[in-house]
Amino acid sequence: MDDHLIARRLNSSPTDDDKTVPFNSWGNTVDTLQYGLAFIVVLVAAHPLGLFFPKLFKLPLITGYLVIGIIAGPFVANLMTDGLVNMMSNDVSALALSFMSFQAGQEIYLPELRPQLKSIMILLATLYVTAMLIMSSAILLVEDAFFYDGMGIYCQLGIALMFGSISVLGSPATVMAIKIELNSVGPFTSLMLGATMTAEFVVLLSFSISRIVCSIYCAKLHVSMLNLAYTMGIVLANIVVGVVLAGVIILIFKIPAGRPHRNHLARASQRM
Repeated sequence: MDDHLIARRLNSSPTDDDKTVPFNSWGNTVDTLQYGLAFIVVLVAAHPLGLFFPKLFKLPLITGYLVIGIIAGPFVANLMTDGLVNMMSNDVSALALSFMSFQAGQEIYLPELRPQLKSIMILLATLYVTAMLIMSSAILLVEDAFFYDGMGIYCQLGIALMFGSISVLGSPATVMAIKIELNSVGPFTSLMLGATMTAEFVVLLSFSISRIVCSIYCAKLHVSMLNLAYTMGIVLANIVVGVVLAGVIILIFKIPAGRPHRNHLARASQRM
């Protein structure tokens, strides 16, 4: 069965249209427009429905949106079908992640965050070590019940470290949604926000290292220094792009405003 599946994949034409990519061909243009319209309708309808959760159940808005998304998804009401999810999930996730990252960076005020850098590092180190030890130990202890039973110890260790890295990661979307909804400010909010944002970078490095370990000992792939340099290059490229975009945004906000028109000044003086 596996050989037959591999043969089918190897013999498939590279020019076959991928129906899961929006506007990939003229054939799926109509499907893309239909799925996009259906997604917009569900998205617009989910906003007022989600507002009932804080009023009726005293739950955060993001909880209401999650429940509405589950109900509208293919497993309950099927308002968003499997085809819609397969086609638009990657693009919507990338767009949402961009907005969340930008909003998170906007909420971080460095002068307020600088005095708490030591506390953020202590909190992050405690969270990382605790989560990694608990999750990695649990994954190694229950190996008999999962797919990696019988694999080498280093392969199992790489899988355990990968799951442990994922367990460290919090949800920036949840933190930002609750912060904006409650309009919370203060040292504790800055501490949690800074730790959550810093954990993103730490988990990225930890997951990359765990993935390399799995590639070597599980998939038996040859990993050279060039592969490591390529992985680190991707991380550094993301940092460079973020710095460049931040510089562009700073320059935009430093553009001097135009002088007010005389008529506006005259009307303002008359109102005074």
